[in-house]
Amino acid sequence: MEIVHRFGELSGLWVQQKKSVLIMLNMAVDLADYAGIPVLRHGDTTRYLGYQVGTGDLVGANWALRIRSIRSALRQQLPSLRVWPSGFCC
Repeated sequence: MEIVHRFGELSGLWVQQKKSVLIMLNMAVDLADYAGIPVLRHGDTTRYLGYQVGTGDLVGANWALRIRSIRSALRQQLPSLRVWPSGFCC
């Protein structure tokens, strides 16, 4: 963690440990936490800037999230549309 603290001193950017999760790329590493920061288990994902990141099914997780978002937006706009194509459903 020394390098992270040094980076913060130089850049003014700081790691918020309560909001952070480590993603170990080396699958041989199996830790629950490192220096007080939880380590994401292999095969799991976590949310970062609205997207799922990690070593799990990122494509499926991120597309499902986007599709739900689009469906929600369409449902909100349906009442305001004057003409709606027949057979179109969300």
